[in-house]
Amino acid sequence: MTDPNHPPKSDDDPFPSPAVLRWRWMQDRREKAVQEILANRRGEYRVPTWVLGLALALMIGGLFAFLIFY
Repeated sequence: MTDPNHPPKSDDDPFPSPAVLRWRWMQDRREKAVQEILANRRGEYRVPTWVLGLALALMIGGLFAFLIFY
């Protein structure tokens, strides 16, 4: 098992071992998370499209329900 604080030796192998691939994947994943957190702290967060679509559908459905049942 590899130590999470020290990457396994890769030696620029064209066919890296699974440990090296896992390490790279963990590092990329960690970097993406850090970048997203920093962007959110700067106020650059985004609302997912499905949330906006759901909110729109609920508003339109509520409007129709109000007009029909009131």
